[in-house]
Order: sequence, then C-alpha cells, then structure tokens
Amino acid sequence: MVKLYIYSGIRSPRQTYGKIGIVYEINDGEGKPVILQRFDLNRNQAEMLALYIGLQMTDQAGGTGKTEIFTDSDYVFGTLTRFLPKWEQEGWKNSKGEPVKNGQAWARISQLLKGRDYEVRLKEKHAYETWLIDNTKREEDKKWVYGKNSESSIQQQK
Repeated sequence: MVKLYIYSGIRSPRQTYGKIGIVYEINDGEGKPVILQRFDLNRNQAEMLALYIGLQMTDQAGGTGKTEIFTDSDYVFGTLTRFLPKWEQEGWKNSKGEPVKNGQAWARISQLLKGRDYEVRLKEKHAYETWLIDNTKREEDKKWVYGKNSESSIQQQK
C-alpha cells in the first residue's frame, strides 16, 4: 500500500518560481518528505511534476501496489479520474482531435501508473497537510524590497 501526498506552492496560472512538496508512505511506514524548489512552472505543471516525481520515488522504494494519491489539485484529480484513460486511448488527442495540453507529461505519468490500482483523494485532510503548505511557501515573498524581484536582489537578501 502506497500513500502519496503532493502539493504545489506555485499557485499562479503563469510560470513562476516556487516549491513542490511530496510525502510518501509505503506499507504504513514513516512518511518520507521531500521539498523541491526553484521551478519556473505554472500551477498545473508544478502539480504534474510533483505527481511524476512522487510516483518515481515510490517505484524506486518498491511501492508499486495499491496507491492512494492525496492532492488539492482539481487539475490532477480531474485528469486522473476522468480524462487520462480516454486521452491514452485516443492517442493523446482531446475530444476536438487536438493534442492534449501537457500530453507528453501525462503519458509519462500514465506509464508510472500502469499496473497500479490507484485512488485519488481531492482536498482531504491528512497528517502532512500543514507541513506541505508551510514548507512550500515562497521564502522570497517575505524578502521583496520595494518591488525589486530580480534573481540577483533575491540572492543578496538571503
């Protein structure tokens, strides 16, 4: 049994820097937390990346059985529960016959899900929720000085 908790501190639909958080448990073991930062992604891309990396990590740790995925992402939830099998069957084309947005990334995620019996839980309270939120906050948000937001000014303030 695998439990995978994913969260993105990137909340913008535009590309921005931020952090993603991942915690996984295998067979009700102790949670393994990971925070990755400084990605130039939008919210959906960051949430997909958290899912992809989390699935890779659980694979490497030997957890490939029944999987519960906890997310606050409507995008991840909707894709995994409604669209993924249909897109794969249609050759990664949407209902209009156009390529699926982020289709290559979803194809890689689909490969990692093969052979897993998985459930997706949307916005369910869990033991890691506060930790994920707190640890994916942008530290830079606290350090902006009069609107200066260049990389060099952030580095100097750390």
